[in-house]
Amino acid sequence: MTDSARALSLLSATKPTGGSIPALASRSVWMMDRCWPPTAAQQIRMAPGQGKWSRADPFRAEGRIWARYPRRVALLTDRFDQALAYASEAHRNQVRKGTSTPYLAHLLAVAALVLEHGGDEDQAIAGLLHDTAEDAGGEERLADIRDRFGDRVAAIVDACTDTYQSPKPPWRHRKEAFLARLPTVPGDALLVMAADKVHNAGSILADLDEHGDAVWGRFSAPPPDQVWYYRSLAGVLGRLLPGPLTDRLSAAAENLAGRIDG
Repeated sequence: MTDSARALSLLSATKPTGGSIPALASRSVWMMDRCWPPTAAQQIRMAPGQGKWSRADPFRAEGRIWARYPRRVALLTDRFDQALAYASEAHRNQVRKGTSTPYLAHLLAVAALVLEHGGDEDQAIAGLLHDTAEDAGGEERLADIRDRFGDRVAAIVDACTDTYQSPKPPWRHRKEAFLARLPTVPGDALLVMAADKVHNAGSILADLDEHGDAVWGRFSAPPPDQVWYYRSLAGVLGRLLPGPLTDRLSAAAENLAGRIDG
């Protein structure tokens, strides 16, 4: 069970007052009005047998409960369900490069990473749709996404798209242009971008473990260029969106570098 799911099951439906401990119950209305996940400074626990809130590290002993959150809980509605169906239909006949894995698996993984790192429903929907304009319809598809899911989702998808041209321009040109505009993209798009790149890099590493260096042949750019791109992404996104997700991207980039340097 994830920390967020555990917190939802533990927190009561009554907001604590005067330092008292709410009775443990089901999903909390109070929690839904707060944010997720907590920073280290905002983590609060209740040690078994104690009757007051006290600050401590998260969930290291039974009975500890999250109490304050710096980001809003992403409660999903039927908009997310509609986006999932939309993504599934748009990418129905696509698979991950060099595999038989349905492309939808990547989109689900990106949306999951977005939610696990504090994203809201619009960002999770954009995670599902981040490749849909680029790979399944271009600017007409983006207009349809805007009509169905709103301006904010469309803006994030647009930010994640490195070209609307078909055939696509040369790989290095596209990636250099993408990196150059990262500092200007909407802030809420950065989380979706980072989730996308983390999953892509992680998938490459997993496939290298399973299939060896033949995996590099799936890509239009040679291994050194791939490493350059992921290191560059990690550097820029790490500055713009510092935190655990971009730390993962940096670690993955260095792991990829080790695979070709070694």
